[in-house]
Amino acid sequence: MIACMAYQQPQQPGYYPPPYPPPRQTNTMAIAALICSFVVAPAGIVLGHIALSQIRRTGEEGKGLAIAGLIIGYISTALLLLVVVFWIVMFAWFANEVNNLPTTTPTYGTYSMQP
Repeated sequence: MIACMAYQQPQQPGYYPPPYPPPRQTNTMAIAALICSFVVAPAGIVLGHIALSQIRRTGEEGKGLAIAGLIIGYISTALLLLVVVFWIVMFAWFANEVNNLPTTTPTYGTYSMQP
């Protein structure tokens, strides 16, 4: 009985503990920016910038997602541009090397091939 009395809370009529505040929502545009940065990098960049402006204005969660979408989008776009430039340079080099090949007419046996 003494133990029960020691742990009982005082009852106040009409007293309820304060409710927890609802959690802030994550910005949908930030989630879309992160997903699109893996699939279509330029779309991830655009959505990331839009998400950051919305987050600044509304105070929603998701700033880290938007920044991650921006970083991945910019890096993916830069790598894609480097690959495209590499292939253009390689194609130009290959075309130049083909033009520099010797133009002698090969002979096979007693016949010569005419162009």
